[in-house]
Amino acid sequence: MADAVREGNRESGARLLEFGGAEYMIRGRGYLRSPQDIEDIVLTASDGAPVRIKDVGKVVIGPDIRRGATDLNGTGEVVSAS
Repeated sequence: MADAVREGNRESGARLLEFGGAEYMIRGRGYLRSPQDIEDIVLTASDGAPVRIKDVGKVVIGPDIRRGATDLNGTGEVVSAS
């Protein structure tokens, strides 16, 4: 299924890359604009009929990666500012 999504959205990238103790945000341009675009990606054909992602599962938008949490000496989260 991952290969089918990749093929259906060629110019897409990842979210974040960890390298050498640093995090790098990755942005990519793709053709997918909605969950329906993902649902319509063809996985295979069965007896000449396309089998799409929506035929085998449900596509939903999940939460984004949480960023910017600050911890004070292991005691829990605190508010910070610069």
